[in-house]
Amino acid sequence: RVEGDQTRDFISSDVKIGLTYGAIKRFNLGLPEYGYEDIIAGDTLDRMADAEHHAEPGDIMADKATFDLIPAIASVMEWREEFGVLGELIQLAPVAPWPMLAWEAAQEAAIVKALAAYVPRPVYEMLLAKQTHVAELKSVVSLFVQFHGLDYDADPEIAVKLQTYFVAAQRIVARYNGRLNRLITGDKGSMLHIIFGAPRAVEEQEARALRCALDLQAECGQLPF
Repeated sequence: RVEGDQTRDFISSDVKIGLTYGAIKRFNLGLPEYGYEDIIAGDTLDRMADAEHHAEPGDIMADKATFDLIPAIASVMEWREEFGVLGELIQLAPVAPWPMLAWEAAQEAAIVKALAAYVPRPVYEMLLAKQTHVAELKSVVSLFVQFHGLDYDADPEIAVKLQTYFVAAQRIVARYNGRLNRLITGDKGSMLHIIFGAPRAVEEQEARALRCALDLQAECGQLPF
């Protein structure tokens, strides 16, 4: 709970925040043997990224459409094009703690089984073995692959196209014992983050990453979008 000018006191001088409100597209991608990825995409997220780009360190920035929804809650310190800097909170939000959920043993087992594919297999196996300290310090190679040509908001076939691309990339990455770690969307295009050496160590990480990049370019680059 913050009042008046205390809004900015809670924000590190190195942090910039972008806020937008609107509809998003949500996709569940991948194959269970490689792992699922839950992502959100669309114009709302692009505007959020644009709002953050207009912010300076310490700012909370939102677009005009978002401020139009909350005129009685917050004031605007200044406008930068169509984005405003959040000023004083006029009305505090009610305290609403996250509800604590409880499951029966059978329900918990079903939930764990359903969510297991979202966790890297080596990490899941360590957790099953009751090894709770799964963090390690190791050398890895990160590969970032940017791709374009998908319309997340207007294309009725977007779910099929995105799944086709993601699964093709998963199979290529698995060929070199890497992990397709994330799919990131934003106003500058979409990007795959691929890692070699974590969570499972592999030899010749750099060579694997290079060969994988060439295969991704040759095979995924030919997909019709």
